[in-house]
Amino acid sequence: MSYSLQSAVSTVLALREAFLISLMVLSSGYMLTLLCRHKMLSQHLHSTSLSPKASPELRATRTILLLMSFFVVFYILDIVIFHSRMKFKDDSIFYCIQILVSHSYATVSPFVLISTEKRIIKL
Repeated sequence: MSYSLQSAVSTVLALREAFLISLMVLSSGYMLTLLCRHKMLSQHLHSTSLSPKASPELRATRTILLLMSFFVVFYILDIVIFHSRMKFKDDSIFYCIQILVSHSYATVSPFVLISTEKRIIKL
């Protein structure tokens, strides 16, 4: 494959990745906006006590931001390792590392959800 064709394909793939990540960030931002709006609309329903406990909206916001951050970090690591693998002609070590990184989000995300749910922790 010629250098110019390889550059064009890499550019198109990079643009696709940037578009998909920005779409995920926008959808997470939309969820956060809905949660903030819900909190403002339902403030009069909650008691005005000075409880140190965080509201459900705040906990959900933190969980969404944490999951999105983990996803973006692992996704960028996966892209970097993939391009390193291509540069070094499909080295098997890079392949094993890429498999490990690509499965890490699926391993970490349930623990994030469990750690943010107080009812599960008490069991």
